[in-house]
Amino acid sequence: MPHTRRRLGLAAIVAAAALAVSLPTTAAVQETPAEYRPAAQAPMLVEPSEEPGSRFTLAVLPDTQYASRYAAAEFEPRFGTDPFRTQTNWLASHAERLRIPFVAHLGDVVDQAYDESQWEVADSAMRTLEDAGLPYSVLPGNPDVRDGDGKVEDRDYDLTAEPYAQWFGAARAATQQTWRASDPTGLSQAHVFAAEGQSFLVLALAWRASDATIAWADGVIAQHPELPVILTTHAAITVDGSTARDTEYGLRLWDELIRGNDQIFLTLNGHFHGTAVHTRVNDAGHEVTQMLIDHQMSYGGGDGYLALLEFDLTHGQLAVETVSPWVAGKPPETLAPGEKPVLDGETERFAIPVDFGARFAGFVPEFGAGAESVGRLGAVARGLVLDGFVPAAGEPDPDAPTIDIAAGVHISRDPELTGSGEPGAMVAVDGTWTLTLDRPIAGAGAQTLTLTQWLEPSVDAPIEVEVVAD
Repeated sequence: MPHTRRRLGLAAIVAAAALAVSLPTTAAVQETPAEYRPAAQAPMLVEPSEEPGSRFTLAVLPDTQYASRYAAAEFEPRFGTDPFRTQTNWLASHAERLRIPFVAHLGDVVDQAYDESQWEVADSAMRTLEDAGLPYSVLPGNPDVRDGDGKVEDRDYDLTAEPYAQWFGAARAATQQTWRASDPTGLSQAHVFAAEGQSFLVLALAWRASDATIAWADGVIAQHPELPVILTTHAAITVDGSTARDTEYGLRLWDELIRGNDQIFLTLNGHFHGTAVHTRVNDAGHEVTQMLIDHQMSYGGGDGYLALLEFDLTHGQLAVETVSPWVAGKPPETLAPGEKPVLDGETERFAIPVDFGARFAGFVPEFGAGAESVGRLGAVARGLVLDGFVPAAGEPDPDAPTIDIAAGVHISRDPELTGSGEPGAMVAVDGTWTLTLDRPIAGAGAQTLTLTQWLEPSVDAPIEVEVVAD
């Protein structure tokens, strides 16, 4: 590709960059009016206990869409595998050591519902868990359905034409040993898994659940009045910087399903780019923890990051680690500056206090820790991905001057270029293509950088960039 000049207005970090790819209180009707819902709060954080205790890990797979989309064209030719299959292989291989009884996928399984090759990648990845006997839940996100703009609810789909229903519908869900029910569409499902002598109900709700589906979920909870409930869905809370924010749909779920069901103590969602956590008090006066986990706009379309939620029943803690077996296994020469197999941000690695016995006393008064005592599982997971890892040479100087992107950047040819302004962030072109540069842009004026990622088409060539400070 010949050198072309780009005029970048509004300025920015266009960061160090990417791969060759991108990118019993049961179902009571709530009586408190919605306008009186208590405000959400940032949770109190604690240091995870290092003492032995009764522990298990819930693994969470967020938005795998870009791993599915670019597996055949980009990842497999270069690495022989892809991040999605690497994630599930790693979970299957270490499930016993990390005491993982269950895996929850948060939707955006693929990026384009009409592309069968992407479903084949997802099918292969999730079948790895099935072959290992590691049960999981999965749910459709907006790109997993043919009409995912949010105006159509799950009961309105033509299920005979929905690829998701063919690849991950009720029949497949029913093969899981933990499966208890699917809703009439087959897009939402319920599972019960056991860990440390206790049982937990997982409700996986489809993208834009209808009133009928919410009523179905309400009924499932009522049929299991003694079980703590983890609610997974594709979209609920979002993030502003590092602060969790409510969404209209998330508040609908809160008002119509969560707040009146004391058994729901944890919600997990993806969809919105980033990570966040907050707590809200339900109608019984108990806290519900809500987490957003989505790395799809991180380097390399997510870079294979997954979340590990460690339940410490002895010390009353819920600890989160974010790890990438994909980054851990990449050849050193392919690593980009800043690429690492663990994330340590305040919403990527943290612990919060949860007195599980007190929280669940209203519906399972005998809830308690298991008999077996083990060390901190998060430390084990970090050791697994960090052992032998060598970071990329030439890490960028964090003190180097950069031009910060405020709202966006315009280039000389349509379309608009936008970015987060964070070092190492990717920059999206027209919402679809992804551009990253080999180093942050430092100072105004013309300079040559290396375009290391540009999807559709994929190229790897130097370009001249003219930076104009606004």
